[in-house]
Amino acid sequence: MDAKEYLQNIATLDIEIDNLATRIEEQKTLAKKTTSTMSDCKVQSSGSKQKMADAVCSYTVLEEEKKGVGEKRQEIVDTIKMLRTNERAVIYQRYVCKKDYLGEIASDMGKSYSWVSKMHSNGVASIQAILDERKTRG
Repeated sequence: MDAKEYLQNIATLDIEIDNLATRIEEQKTLAKKTTSTMSDCKVQSSGSKQKMADAVCSYTVLEEEKKGVGEKRQEIVDTIKMLRTNERAVIYQRYVCKKDYLGEIASDMGKSYSWVSKMHSNGVASIQAILDERKTRG
C-alpha cells in the first residue's frame, strides 16, 4: 500500500466507526425494549430472554469491532505524529480534518499554496519512508 492510500484509510475508518456506532445504539435500544412485566402472577414478556441476550451479545461484539477499527485509525494518526512539524500540520489537516483543497489549508495556516503543496508532498514521502521501514522490519 502506498502512503496516500494509507492516509486515505482514515476516511474509510471514520465511516466504519460511525456505522458501528449506529448499529451499537440500535442493539442497545433493542436490548432495553426487551423487558418483562408482571400481571396477576404471570410474567408477560415483550420478547424472549434469548432476544435480549442476543442484542446484548451483538452490541458487545460490535463494541469490540469498533475498538479495533479505532485502533487502526489511531495507528495512522500516530504515524502522522512522527512527521516534522510543518509536514505533520499539513498532512493532519488534509487527511484527519478532511480538508480536500490544499488552498484552504494554505489559507488556514497563513501560508502560500505552493508551500502547503510542498509540505504535503514531503509529508507523503516521509510517510512512505516510514511504511517502507516497517515493511523491511517485518
